[in-house]
Amino acid sequence: MPVRNFTWKDLPAVLDFIGKVQAQDEHGRRLRRQNFKELLRQPGLVPEENCLLLEEDGQILGGCLIFPEPRISRAVLGLDVDPQAANTPLERELVRQSLARSRALGVQVAHICLGQGSPRSQLVEGEGF
Repeated sequence: MPVRNFTWKDLPAVLDFIGKVQAQDEHGRRLRRQNFKELLRQPGLVPEENCLLLEEDGQILGGCLIFPEPRISRAVLGLDVDPQAANTPLERELVRQSLARSRALGVQVAHICLGQGSPRSQLVEGEGF
């Protein structure tokens, strides 16, 4: 299965992935890596359960941080996917597993932020959004 849970041993590879997909220059990559590291330590996040990784042949191609908000029965999904895995069955599986984790948290709503005209729009519409 290409989607699995994060472990702290994954941190260096995950930070490299985040820097690569979220920033265009070295300064931006450093900031994104630091921000992501801090997100993983957010109280109540439990990254070993709420951070899913998309991996193929030992390479991280995507990830989803699931931010539970139980008081309002919502989970916010922060999804990042390498362009080579975008709009593929691999990305679809990451979305499906992230939604399954959200349901397991007992929330009523899962929220994914997409930019206007995002190519991911069709994918999430196919998953019930």
